[in-house]
Amino acid sequence: MRGGCEVRTCKVSGSLNVHDLNSACRDSVALGTFKDLVEAHEHEHQNSLNECVGTVNRFGHYGRLGAIEAIVASSRDLAEREAKKLWTNGVYADLLKAAETNQDNQWSGDIWTWRPGPWRDGPVLLWPHDGKRGCP
Repeated sequence: MRGGCEVRTCKVSGSLNVHDLNSACRDSVALGTFKDLVEAHEHEHQNSLNECVGTVNRFGHYGRLGAIEAIVASSRDLAEREAKKLWTNGVYADLLKAAETNQDNQWSGDIWTWRPGPWRDGPVLLWPHDGKRGCP
């Protein structure tokens, strides 16, 4: 802990925002780095899903996006039935896995964060999702 910051955190409520506390404790650089890490983490989700969508659109039995545009039916029910046929064989599950993007062991540097309980000074684990990069 950093001297006076440890004492100060014992007397603040959860309503104090993370940025103000880290600035007071001279951790604003670490907080900025954490922000960059979170943004990069979210971009990995987007990039993985984009790769999977590209795969679904281009290759083999996954070539369904163009076919979706070709469905013009006289009834909504018919269009929905035809669309469901195009998205069988696990395509939807593959898209979900790609959106999750497995990103294990992503820790921030030491920052002050509020979690259920007290303020804590230490690294924060970004959620270790169980997805995968892109799809086959």
